[in-house]
This record gives sequence, structure tokens and C-alpha cells, in this order.
Amino acid sequence: MKVNYRTESGSESTAYLDDGEAGTRTGADKYTDEPLTVRWDGSQWVEVGAGPVRPDEEPTP
Repeated sequence: MKVNYRTESGSESTAYLDDGEAGTRTGADKYTDEPLTVRWDGSQWVEVGAGPVRPDEEPTP
């Protein structure tokens, strides 16, 4: 699903979202392809956190 969302910095962008829990979805920014997590706040999608960690970016213990 393609949506507009408010970034953590307060600007707006577009993302392609995967299926997810009720009001929370994961996906990727349309322009940067960076992973992200957004939630529906009742009127718009809002970014929450830095997004899911890609397997090749997981920290080593």
C-alpha cells in the first residue's frame, strides 16, 4: 500500500507499506528505499523509530 507519512523530522514523504498489526505497519520510503515503521494516529501515518533492522545490519554481540 502506498501512503504519505510524516517523518521523524516533521517533513512529509511517501512510503510503500507491508501488512502489519492494526495501526502499525512496516515498509520502505519510496525515494530512499530505507526501511521504516509507521503508525496511524487517527488522521495520518507517522514514522516511529528508525525502522526494522536489516539482517546484514544487525549488531554483533
